[in-house]
Amino acid sequence: MTNRCTSCGSEDITTVETQEREITETCNNCQTIITYDRIKVGSKAPRDYIEAINHALILEKQQKVMITGVGKRRLTILDAIYAMNTSVRIVDCKQQQTELGKLELRLILEELKKK
Repeated sequence: MTNRCTSCGSEDITTVETQEREITETCNNCQTIITYDRIKVGSKAPRDYIEAINHALILEKQQKVMITGVGKRRLTILDAIYAMNTSVRIVDCKQQQTELGKLELRLILEELKKK
């Protein structure tokens, strides 16, 4: 499970949060830049996040989407991803501590290619 460049497949990628809900990835090998959405999990039901992920990946045709949640909301992420296990692939998974001392789960997803 490694985040790779969508053009050349390199693992040498720099990921930067450019706005509140936007992520920019730059491949240090081929200089390809992609931008995708960041979905922050709040108090909505998992189906709402499933719809948001599908909207970003399918309707907006983004190559990737990031979903993040802090504390108990990490379980909401896992519920949503479990429900989508046949349509998305986890590209990268990180857990980090926030400034307030809580754990934040960050997943980068991409649409699972159908054969």
